[in-house]
Amino acid sequence: MSFSTKELNYIKDGIAWEELMIKKYTEHMQYCQDPEIKNVFNGLVQLHQNHYDHLVGHLSGKTQPH
Repeated sequence: MSFSTKELNYIKDGIAWEELMIKKYTEHMQYCQDPEIKNVFNGLVQLHQNHYDHLVGHLSGKTQPH
């Protein structure tokens, strides 16, 4: 599937956003002492990592559009 320039820009913006969220939640998780809250941050990192992987998959042609 071929994407328009606008669609590619949206995907690239989404990738940048997901990278930022992964970085921020990873940093928060490292400084957190409470295991439950640390676990919540870990879940958020995994969620955003999945989103990131999905968006990168679209760019590489490995993910089918919904």
